[in-house]
Amino acid sequence: MRDLRPWTAKAPEQADVSEWVGAMKELLADVRIGEQYVYFDGLIVPVNAASLRFEGWHSRHDLPFVPQVAAMQNRTVLQTLLRSRDYWERTALGPDPE
Repeated sequence: MRDLRPWTAKAPEQADVSEWVGAMKELLADVRIGEQYVYFDGLIVPVNAASLRFEGWHSRHDLPFVPQVAAMQNRTVLQTLLRSRDYWERTALGPDPE
């Protein structure tokens, strides 16, 4: 419940809690104790992944590295990808069809 409180002025309803628990179970389904991960655009990624190719919540990614891991060795990854408005606008998914 503490994770949900910052998102609402009142205590979350039981249905909200159940929905959040379901979402967390799905998000964490492949996470293994003792492994290391990063979170990138809606996906939990193992730090030892060789590359990334997926559609996230915001963008379509096709990268030969895990950005947060690469940024540890090459700080320019922060400016050219992680913090880059150009990257996020260029890779953005179109609006959801209604």
